Amino acid sequence: MEFNLRQDIHASRFIFDCGVPLIHVPCYGVASYLITSVPELEYYQNGKNPLGDYLVDIVRNYTDDLFAWSKVIWDSSTIAWLVNPEWVPGI
Repeated sequence: MEFNLRQDIHASRFIFDCGVPLIHVPCYGVASYLITSVPELEYYQNGKNPLGDYLVDIVRNYTDDLFAWSKVIWDSSTIAWLVNPEWVPGI
């Protein structure tokens, strides 16, 4: 079961059973594949705008050892769907 859903199983069941339209992007096996690295962020984001610079800075300072290191950027999947739903196709 997803980490966030496990935190309050009754609330999770309520949300999924209440009948409102819902987009669920699973963490493992979907969002877990959204991985970035400092070199990738520096190439695509550094110097583009203040938000990009901030993202590079916080990821760069996430760990002291960046050799062969990458970071899952979990919440980006939700933003990606909001920007373009075709990026996160449903079943």
